[in-house]
Amino acid sequence: ETGSTSSGGDSAGLIVAKNNGYEITVSLPTNPIAGQQVTVIQKGTGKVYIQSNKTNIRTVGSASATSKRLSNQQGQISLFIYDGADWNCSFITGKMGQS
Repeated sequence: ETGSTSSGGDSAGLIVAKNNGYEITVSLPTNPIAGQQVTVIQKGTGKVYIQSNKTNIRTVGSASATSKRLSNQQGQISLFIYDGADWNCSFITGKMGQS
């Protein structure tokens, strides 16, 4: 698996990256609609780059934007929500304990 590209504004969804030992790049939709969400789950140990065709990815709470973000921890869940101008990104890392 080398990555995934989605170009339709109506294609909300979940992308699961299975990448043991190699890097992949996931492209966010090129024509998103406000409220659209993309979730990336890093299942393997290799880096997952998430890119946009514009410099409009912002980590929640950050004033600066970039065209690419990095998921670099196995099990990381990254959520991207488009607000009409920017992709707002938040992420979760770590594991839940078992009872």
